[in-house]
Amino acid sequence: MFRFGAPEAPMTCNNCGRSLARDELVEENGERIEAAFEEMAPELLGGAADKVRKALAKAFRASKSLGFK
Repeated sequence: MFRFGAPEAPMTCNNCGRSLARDELVEENGERIEAAFEEMAPELLGGAADKVRKALAKAFRASKSLGFK
C-alpha cells in the first residue's frame, strides 16, 4: 500500500518506506497492473454498458421505432 500526495509527488510504501515516482512505480509493476486491469475490465466495462443501455432505453422509451435489449 502506498501513500501519496499530489499526482506529481513521489509515492511512499507504507511497509518499507521506499519512495518512487509514479512512472517508476508503473514501470516496476507494469505486468501486475496489466494483469489486474485484464481481470477487472470485463466487470467494469459490463457495468458501463448496462448503464448506457438503461439511459438510452429511458431516453427513447416513447419511441415506437427504437428498442433496446
